[in-house]
Amino acid sequence: MAVINPPGADAAQKLRSALAAVEAGAALQPLFEAATEWLELDAGEVLTREGERDAGLYLLIAGALDIVRAPAGDAAAAPEVRGTVRAPELVGEMQLLTGGVRTATLRAAERTLLVRVAAEACEQAARSAPELLSTLAARVFNRQCRDRLLQILPAFLETSDPALVDWIAAQVEWLSVARGDFVVREGDPGGDVFILVDGRLRAISQSAGGRALGDLVPGDVVGETQLFTGGRRNATVVALRNSVLGRLPRARLEEAMRRLPDLGLRLASVAVERAQHAVQRSAPLRAAVNLVIQSADPAIADACARALREALQAHGAAAEVSRAAVGRALGRPELCDLADEDPRAARLRAWLSEQEARQRFLIFVSDQSPAWSARCLGCADIVLQVTTPGAAPEPFVAPQAEASTALAQAKRWLVVLHEDTHRPHRTAAWGERFSRYFHVRRQAGADFARLARAVAGCEVGLVLGGGGARGYAHLGTLQAFEELGIPIDALGGTSAGAAIASCYALGYRGRELEDTIKRWLGGSVDYTLPLVAISAGGHMLARARQIFGDLDLEDLSLPLYCIATDITRFGMLVIDRGRARDAVLASACLPGIFPPVLVNGRWAVDGGLVNAVPMDVMRNFLGPRGIIIGSDVTGGAAAARVEGPAGAAGVNGWMQLLRTLWGRRTLPSIVDVLQSSATAAGDYQLQRVIDIGRPDACIRHDTAGHSIVDFSRPAPLRDKGYAATMEALRPLVDSGRFPRAV
Repeated sequence: MAVINPPGADAAQKLRSALAAVEAGAALQPLFEAATEWLELDAGEVLTREGERDAGLYLLIAGALDIVRAPAGDAAAAPEVRGTVRAPELVGEMQLLTGGVRTATLRAAERTLLVRVAAEACEQAARSAPELLSTLAARVFNRQCRDRLLQILPAFLETSDPALVDWIAAQVEWLSVARGDFVVREGDPGGDVFILVDGRLRAISQSAGGRALGDLVPGDVVGETQLFTGGRRNATVVALRNSVLGRLPRARLEEAMRRLPDLGLRLASVAVERAQHAVQRSAPLRAAVNLVIQSADPAIADACARALREALQAHGAAAEVSRAAVGRALGRPELCDLADEDPRAARLRAWLSEQEARQRFLIFVSDQSPAWSARCLGCADIVLQVTTPGAAPEPFVAPQAEASTALAQAKRWLVVLHEDTHRPHRTAAWGERFSRYFHVRRQAGADFARLARAVAGCEVGLVLGGGGARGYAHLGTLQAFEELGIPIDALGGTSAGAAIASCYALGYRGRELEDTIKRWLGGSVDYTLPLVAISAGGHMLARARQIFGDLDLEDLSLPLYCIATDITRFGMLVIDRGRARDAVLASACLPGIFPPVLVNGRWAVDGGLVNAVPMDVMRNFLGPRGIIIGSDVTGGAAAARVEGPAGAAGVNGWMQLLRTLWGRRTLPSIVDVLQSSATAAGDYQLQRVIDIGRPDACIRHDTAGHSIVDFSRPAPLRDKGYAATMEALRPLVDSGRFPRAV
C-alpha cells in the first residue's frame, strides 16, 4: 500500500464525483476536502486486517476491495471472501462511529485508488458538526438493511438476475418498528407491501377474538393479499421484537411486476400458501429463538447461560450474548450502555443482527445497565428469570413498549436453580407473571436438557388417563419410558392418571411409586351419612397430605396439570397451579363417593366426566412441535350381554349386601356405577381429543376383566401396560422420533 500525491489536476473532481455517487456524500464533502490522504493498492494488498483498531474513514475512488473473514467458530480454517465493495463507496463508517476493531479484512481485488480521512480529523469534524455522526449512522443502517434484503430477494423472487434484484432493492423504503408496535391493523385500507428483514412479527385476527394466525420471520411478506384484491387488511400485524421492514409502495411494486411478470405469480402463491398453512406457520422453524436471562446474581445468570448454551447445541447453533461477549467480538463492551437512538449503537445493532442470522438460539444475559436490559428485552422471545430456592421474588423489568399491547409479550419462565438435590420452596410466591416453572439442578445435565427442549419446542409430554384401579397400567408405561430412554418433560392426567403423574413429578419411581399409589388410592374409606357423598374424604385427604405436604404444583420437579370437572360453571377445569394435593384430589374425586373439592373458588369433581385422556390440553401446553404420548386405560373388550334384575325398581339394597357377602352379586356396586359412568363419558370424547391434540401415539391398554375399584393387585396391569407401551413406542424410538434422555 502506497501513500501517493493527489493524482493530477483532476483529483478534486474525482473526489467530488465519487462523493456525489454515494449516499449522503454531499454532507461529507467538507470533511474529505479538508483532511484527505490518497492511497493506492495493488491487487492482493491488504488495506485493514480483521481485529485491528483502525477508525479511519475511506472513500473508494476506483477499483474494488474484497471483504475477507475467517469462518465463525473455526479459527484454523482459511479466511473466505464474503463480499466485494466496488467504487465509488464509503468504507469504515462503523469503526469510526464506535472505535472498535475491524470485523473483516479488506483486500484489494484489483488495482485500487482511495482516499482516507484520519479518525482524529473525523472526531474534530463531529464536534463542530454533530449531525455528521447521525449521517454516518443512517448510512450504516440503510446499508445493513439493504445487505439483508439482497440475501432474501433472490430466493423469494426465484431469480438470480442481479440487475433486477438490485433495482427492486433500490425501491424499498426502510421502516423500524419497536416491540409492540403495529405494522398494519385489520380493516385498514391495503396497498403497500412489506418485507421483513430483521425481527419477528405476529399476524392476529381481531374478528376471531384475537386468535394468532402465525408468526412472520425474515423473508416473509405482509400485505400481498390486498395487492390483488384491493380490499382492506384482513389481519393485524404486531411486532414481537424490535424489527425492520422494507416497504414497497404500491406504485413501485406495480412497476416491479411490469419488469418481472413472474413476481405477481410469486406474491399470489405466497398469499395462497399463507391461507392454507396459517396454523402450521405459527411456529416457524427457520427463525432464531432469542432468550433473555435475568437474575439478581450475575454469577447465577452466567452459569445458567453457559449450561443452557451447551444443552441447546443438540438442537442447533447457540451463542451467548453478554457484555463480555460484546467486548470479545467488538472490542468495546461499553457499547452495551448506549441507547438505541445513539449513532454509535449502529455497530452493536449490526453485530446482533448478524448473530441472529447465524445462530438458531441467542442467549442474552441481562445486567443492571438500563440500556442493555432494554435492548435485551426488546428482542426477547422468552425471558428466563433465574433464582434459587427460598430467594425473595424480584421485580420483573419489562420493556416500555411491551406495556402498550398484550399481543407482543414474550414468554416468561421462572428457572429455580437448585444445588445437588431438588428442594422446592414457595415457588408460587413469584406470582402469576410466569407461564412456566422449571426446577434445574446445577450439575444435572438432564435438567438443562429438559429446559433446552422447552426452548426448542420439542418437549415430550405424557398424558395419563383416568380409569380407577386400571390406572396401574400407567406404571408399566412409565417403566417402558425409562427403559427406552425417552425423557418426560411434562405430565398431564385425569383421576387415577393425575394421582400417578403427580407422584412421578414429585420424584417417586419404580416400586416406591407403585407402593405409594396402592396405599393412597387403595386405602380405607371413612363412610358417612350420604348427604353429599358416601365418604367424608378425610382418609384420602390425610394420605394426600402425607405425600405432598403443603407443596404447590409449581414446586414439583416436572410441570403437571390435572383435569377436573367444574360443577359450579359446568365445564372442564385445568388445574396447573396451587396446592398439589387439592389438584389431584379434585381430579380423582368421584362424585357421590367423595365430596367435591374447592379449587379456585369452584367445586370440582372427577375429571373423567369431561376429558379422560387430556391430550388436547397437552397440545396447547407444548405447542405444535411438542411430542405427545397418551396412555388410555379405559380400553378392552366390553361384555356383550349381562344378566340381572329387570329394573332398578326391583333392587333391594339389603339383599344386594347379602348377595355380596355370599359372593353372588349380579348388579354393579354404586362405586362401579359411578366410576364406569365417568369412564364412559370420557371415552366417548376421546376421538375428539385425539383430533385436537394430534398425539404422536395414544396407547390403548387392554384392561378388560380388571376391576375399576380393586386396587389390591397392581402387578398384572403394570405388566400389561409395560408390554403395550414397548410395542407402541419402540418403532418410534428406532426411527429417531424421540430425543434421548441425558
